[in-house]
Amino acid sequence: MSILTSTAAPGRPLSPAREGGPAAADGVHSGSPVHDRQAPGSDGPSDSPSRSPVFDVIVTPHLSLADRGYTWLIVGVLAAALLVQIFFLLIGVWVAGVYVLIDGVVLAFALTVFRAEADRAERITVEAGTIRIEHRRGDAIVDRIELPVWGSVVERDQDPDYGCRAIRLRHRQRRVEIARDLAPAERVAFLDALTRALAADGTPMRVETTAALPLLAA
Repeated sequence: MSILTSTAAPGRPLSPAREGGPAAADGVHSGSPVHDRQAPGSDGPSDSPSRSPVFDVIVTPHLSLADRGYTWLIVGVLAAALLVQIFFLLIGVWVAGVYVLIDGVVLAFALTVFRAEADRAERITVEAGTIRIEHRRGDAIVDRIELPVWGSVVERDQDPDYGCRAIRLRHRQRRVEIARDLAPAERVAFLDALTRALAADGTPMRVETTAALPLLAA
C-alpha cells in the first residue's frame, strides 16, 4: 500500500494511510492517518488566485522499510554473502564463495533499483474549476494533465472480490487513470473524499461504476 495525504478536502477524515510522507517517496510512518483538513465550502467555482484548493492529495508508493532499515538490509545482505565466501575460502572451495558473493551483490543491486523506482508521487488537485494531475519523479514534475471539472465524469471499475480496481477521469474522449498506487479500500476512501469535496464546492461530479467479472472466479 501507499501513502495518501489529503489537505483542503471537506468532510470526515479518510481511512488510515499507508507508510510515507507527503513529500517523500520513502514513506516510513507506519499506520499514520490521512490528514483531511476541512476547508470552508463555497457556492461555486472561483477563479480567485488566493483561494485554497478544493481538493489536494499526494499519493506515493508504499515502502515497507525506512531509509535506516533499508540501509541495514543492504549491509546485512552483503555481510552475509561475505561471511559465506570466507567460510568457503577456509574449507578450500573458493569458487563457490565467489558465486555466493556475486549473488549478494546482484540482490543488493536489484533492491536498490526497486527502491529508486518507487521514488515517485502523484498529486491530484482541484482548483478554480480544474482538475490537475501531476506525476513526479523525485523533486521533478515529469507529467502534468489538466481537465475541467465541468463536463468530466469519474469512472470506477468495481470487482466483487478485489474491490475498486481502478479510478479514471473522463472528459469527452480523454481518459486518465488516477490513484493507481492505492489499495482498493483506499481508492474508495479517495473517491469518497473527492466527490464530497466537489459537492461541497458546488461542482458535483457524476460517478459511473462498472462491475467487472470477479478476479477470483473459478
